[in-house]
Amino acid sequence: MTLTAPAPASEDALASDLLSALGAREDRSRGFGKVAGTVPGAIPLLGGAPSADALPLDAIHQAAASLTQSPRDLVAALQYSSTPGIAGLREWIASREGVDVRRVLVTNGAFNGLSLVFDALLDRRDRIVVEDPTYPLIFRDLQHHEVEVLPLLPPPSGATPPSRRGAQPAP
Repeated sequence: MTLTAPAPASEDALASDLLSALGAREDRSRGFGKVAGTVPGAIPLLGGAPSADALPLDAIHQAAASLTQSPRDLVAALQYSSTPGIAGLREWIASREGVDVRRVLVTNGAFNGLSLVFDALLDRRDRIVVEDPTYPLIFRDLQHHEVEVLPLLPPPSGATPPSRRGAQPAP
């Protein structure tokens, strides 16, 4: 018997045939995804995994309860917003921060905000200095911009917070 269908392709062959050159490149996101191994008692510092005690759970609960009291408000909250963000939220942030509302852009997290900045400022083959270690998804987005990343490593003594720069060590 002769089969007319081709033999199933390997994952690598499928990737090379179906993905763009950009999509097939190695992901250098450094820090997201599965943890290779964990040490008992270690605190995971992966992106998108905040500690429960750092979240304002009571405030989130109150906001959700308030939002769900009005079906109209709930429907509005579940819609896509304009590019700069929901007008009322932008106005609240502007008032709180003491800036003009035109200077406020609400993003969908750090990655979205950084990606917008990179889109606005970077061209292919630009060179960019990035703290290393840093927010891991920066590397993924910079890879898409095809820029040269120059890592800025902390000094051997560790990073010094700006408030301590130039300060004398305690006796």
